[in-house]
Amino acid sequence: MGMFDDIVVHRKLPLPKRLPDELRDVKWKEVVFQTKCLDNCLTEYKIAVNGKLYAQKFDDEGAVFAYNSFFDRKRNDAEMFWKNVTAPTSINFYTSFQREEFDYWVSFTAFFDCRSKLTEIKLDHPTGRFDKEDNTARKEQQRRFAEEAATSEKLHKKFIYKIYNIFWKKPLRYFFSKVFKVTNKLPTAVSKIERKILPW
Repeated sequence: MGMFDDIVVHRKLPLPKRLPDELRDVKWKEVVFQTKCLDNCLTEYKIAVNGKLYAQKFDDEGAVFAYNSFFDRKRNDAEMFWKNVTAPTSINFYTSFQREEFDYWVSFTAFFDCRSKLTEIKLDHPTGRFDKEDNTARKEQQRRFAEEAATSEKLHKKFIYKIYNIFWKKPLRYFFSKVFKVTNKLPTAVSKIERKILPW
């Protein structure tokens, strides 16, 4: 899948005339879409009410950087600010919704003029409806994961596991961590010995 950026849209979206019942409660201006049309650095963007594109930035000792939702997530909100940036001619943004009856794929494209001002947002679905997907496989996979997690949690609560963890698992992990450190140092040690015995 690769890297992407997040984007929220504060302008009205061209939603299908017949919106699925499962999506009627969605607050579209709060939905975080993904896009691959910008920097693809996990930066957070927004298309504001004024139709301009903004990137979330922060000031670090006088230098301004784009906020990265992975590396910079611990930064204080007070450090953040929105900076107007130049928009490309178009931005495709999309997301998916997992619901009980179906899953839905949603995609739009925003178009900008030469002044980086929004001119139009189009729905990327030829039928005029969101793509509806069978979610049977996804729900079955989630069910299996939930069962495995419950089984693992139950096992970890057993007295025999606590004994195993204290007297076997932790000592072995400690032993192998030491072995790993030693083996990592071996190539350097061998190289030093080689230079000593082969000076020319």
